[in-house]
Amino acid sequence: MSYPVKLVKLINGDSLVCQIDVTEEKEYATLIEPVKIFKWMAPNDDEDGAYENATFGPWDSFSHDQKFHVAKNKILCLTNPREDVIIYYNRIINKLRSAPYDRLDEDVQSSESERNERINQIAEALNKKLDLDDMTPEDVSEYMYNKDKIIKH
Repeated sequence: MSYPVKLVKLINGDSLVCQIDVTEEKEYATLIEPVKIFKWMAPNDDEDGAYENATFGPWDSFSHDQKFHVAKNKILCLTNPREDVIIYYNRIINKLRSAPYDRLDEDVQSSESERNERINQIAEALNKKLDLDDMTPEDVSEYMYNKDKIIKH
């Protein structure tokens, strides 16, 4: 069964796009395949102002569940999204369905050394992406030693 796609604002500040099943008989609403809206302000190159930018991401990336029961009194606002938001939401949901997150703890067939190698590969890729791949162990040790002594002006 398909439920309507809604914008949901929770009292904790989270903004979600999801399908929602809510009835008067239940004290909770069921959020189906929720994605969180991450917003940030970006400077406008042409003018002095800024514009709001947003993207979607998993609401609870530590869970395989796609249905969440939320108390109705935790929902601040429920609105209809624009058509472009629904299209983007469906695109993201289809992508998440076809390419779920890799979990290192589920690969029980691999040996410990193979799992460690996979973790090292992920760490190296992340370091390269963050431009940290040229840091030596001494650089890391120095940073860890001095990080609490840094004074910002």
